[in-house]
Amino acid sequence: MIVALNAPRGNIPTAAAQPASRVAALFEWVESPVGCGLATLESVLQDIKASAQSEPSANAANQGLGDSFRQDIHIEESVSGSSIIVGDGNTVQIHHHYGLPDTKPAATRKDRNEKILIDAVWTEVEDRLRQSLHNAILVRLDMAEQRNQVSRPWDSQLRTADQNPKNLPPGTHIADVFDRRDVGGKLLILGNPGSGKTTTMLDLAAVLIQRANDNPEQPIPVMVNLSSWQDAKQSLNDWMWVYLKERQIFISKKIWMQWLRERKIIPLVDGLDELPQERQEPALKAINKWLKSEDGPARLLVCSRLEEYQIHTEKLNLNTAICLQLLTNEHIQKYLFSIGLQSLWDKLQQDDNLLDFVGNPLFLSLSILASDYIYLGEWQQKKTMHERQAYLVDVYIDQCVNKNLSAKEHSPKDSLSTREKHWLIWLSQKLTEDSEEDFLIERMQPNKLLTSQNLRSQYTRIVSGTILVILFLCFGIVFALLYGKYFGLTSSLAVIVFEAFIFLFPMRFDFSVEPIEIVDNLNFQFSLPSAKRLIENFPLGMKMGIFLVVPLSSALGSFIHLKKAFEDVKPTFSAAIRPLLSGLSLSLFLGLVVTLYLSSRREILSCFRPNQGIFSSVRRAIVFSFLTYPIGVLVALNSHLITTNYLGLHEALISGIAFALTIGVASGGGYTVIQHVSLRIVLCSSGSIPWNYARFLNQCTDRLLLQRVGGRYRFIHKLVQEHFAAMPLKSR
Repeated sequence: MIVALNAPRGNIPTAAAQPASRVAALFEWVESPVGCGLATLESVLQDIKASAQSEPSANAANQGLGDSFRQDIHIEESVSGSSIIVGDGNTVQIHHHYGLPDTKPAATRKDRNEKILIDAVWTEVEDRLRQSLHNAILVRLDMAEQRNQVSRPWDSQLRTADQNPKNLPPGTHIADVFDRRDVGGKLLILGNPGSGKTTTMLDLAAVLIQRANDNPEQPIPVMVNLSSWQDAKQSLNDWMWVYLKERQIFISKKIWMQWLRERKIIPLVDGLDELPQERQEPALKAINKWLKSEDGPARLLVCSRLEEYQIHTEKLNLNTAICLQLLTNEHIQKYLFSIGLQSLWDKLQQDDNLLDFVGNPLFLSLSILASDYIYLGEWQQKKTMHERQAYLVDVYIDQCVNKNLSAKEHSPKDSLSTREKHWLIWLSQKLTEDSEEDFLIERMQPNKLLTSQNLRSQYTRIVSGTILVILFLCFGIVFALLYGKYFGLTSSLAVIVFEAFIFLFPMRFDFSVEPIEIVDNLNFQFSLPSAKRLIENFPLGMKMGIFLVVPLSSALGSFIHLKKAFEDVKPTFSAAIRPLLSGLSLSLFLGLVVTLYLSSRREILSCFRPNQGIFSSVRRAIVFSFLTYPIGVLVALNSHLITTNYLGLHEALISGIAFALTIGVASGGGYTVIQHVSLRIVLCSSGSIPWNYARFLNQCTDRLLLQRVGGRYRFIHKLVQEHFAAMPLKSR
């Protein structure tokens, strides 16, 4: 192909390069101002078609383009004759494959942050396409290995939505439209609910992320959902950065803004119609303003429902729009026959309304998956579109309920009961209330999920009670064993109660309004931002050091001198002030350690499995306890200044354990775990969630009610979420 087009060698990588890079460079040169143009390319393809008449196989043509570019040349059967190749009756078409290759090629980029972002986007696109309803149909029908041979019926249903709308050629890929010179990568996708807007966006993302992975010069696509943009005063660039951060894709804000200025990011924006109606018009204006700004995107894709977009006077300043059309009866029949469901086609033909209804790609997919549960008599009783839609989603859920799970982690007897449906209703309503598209177990927050004062009170009592118990177990027992012989058990317990009160008092028992912060292991780097964090966290570190050490040292000194008074030992001023000075010195040292810890925390970079953040917090608590153990030993040895050498080294080593465990619980990740477990206990006891939440969500994923991307979950489709959210949530 390169030789036939006479492409300049300087524009095309050598044969040693990856085939995908060579093909991408070839097509980029063809469409460039100095390239040969599409007309010449079509002429060369015609020559390939003609050569196929004398060649027994067209494999050479396919190999010329390279498999890794994910394009094929198909010599289709003539519609005018019975022979496979008949003169001008043949057609040559180039098709993008849908989805991603089975194995991700090695990244060509050297920048670590860019690799992190590419891997995250690749994983999300791969997981969401793999869990799509179309793929589920092929898996259900044991046709998964033939997915490239089974075209989706809506692949050819693209129609321009400008002043002179026209149908695009059959088989047109969304990437073909996005790459057109007159479009320039600024495109709007419109369609009715369930028409395939998000799937079409994923198809484009699959092509763009492959390009970004293969070529460091290509921009990186980033998929975002506009429904989470709640603050109108927040710029879209800042919102996108926060959006990625909340999904555990942590890129420093400075680098993110630099990427935007250098046009290294292609935003793929979904969910415009999911904003409250009063916010949609301002959002359209904000996007237009964003496009005109210096750090605005050079290329942009926006998806929206057609009806919601048309009611607004403000229109997006994009170069063109396409509208996803309903399926024709011919498309439906061809698709059902291709997957061996002639029986469903026969059922659909018995009712014209049902046949028209499944012209929506989502409803067709649901009908295929729930075909055994659709009864024409019940269907015909539904008169409105809303009733028919609700009926179809209901029967789809019914088939999900009765689906047998073969995974080892599930019991064959598992099925969604009324209680499990209650859990899904609760989840869907919470996502809808918060305008969220996905759910992460470790991101559950008490201030959002505990709506009643009774539940918040339960949560507060559990958290505070747990901390008190841990303080008694980790600190009190060791203290009583080591110091009880000097002060007596009653005096030792009094010191413990006093220290626990001092520890809990700064928190004001106000746990219900504190967000649960999940952070990863320590990662301190000496830099200007790190220095700023040190300055910001220094007051808090000192406060924690003073509250943890000074009261204990003072209390110890007081009890010791009371004991000496009873022993007729005359106290001195230096002996009286020595415990306080000792406590202040240790509190300063401890405060610096806590400050370093607070300044070195970072949020988890990625979440590949449920509860990953919680397990990370547990590990961090253990690690921090080990790191603070030497400080605990110093605290104990420092009591030599107080007890006049009452304490030996072996006793100091034991005392250090109590100190380290206390600090690990207080600030090393243990407090996060206590908060999260307490929240799970309250929600489980109220009937909102099961105790093993990850198992239940994975079960729903296997039943095609949810999708899972890493550790995040979302409903299989927005309409399914809306259907559950509309159900009444009965109190339990």
